[in-house]
Amino acid sequence: MGDTVIQITNLPEKMKDEFVQAAFLPFGDCIIEIPREKFKHKGYALVQYEDEDDADHAVFNMNNSEFFGNIIRVTRTKKKLRPQGNSKVDSSKPFWKDEEEKEMNYEEKEEPKNVLEFKDEGV
Repeated sequence: MGDTVIQITNLPEKMKDEFVQAAFLPFGDCIIEIPREKFKHKGYALVQYEDEDDADHAVFNMNNSEFFGNIIRVTRTKKKLRPQGNSKVDSSKPFWKDEEEKEMNYEEKEEPKNVLEFKDEGV
């Protein structure tokens, strides 16, 4: 990924990573980092996009918008993300994708074999 990083400030206190991911993933493939201290986030997030245009669209569309009751500020930044191995959120795919895959795997399982079937023939 390139060095196209945006910063989101004034995040609500009880913000979940998945909500930030869901809001910013539609603008393009990205990696999201929400710095935390003692299990609470620091009030901002960093989003790194592969493409500069994607970052520009995110800034244009999301800056000064309401996000879970807070007006967030979205700007370009020179800050860098930590190496991806430390990231808790795999932002290269939507968070609901994991749930869809789980459901698909569950639905694709075969019925157990050698199961006796009882037919009700009426008495």
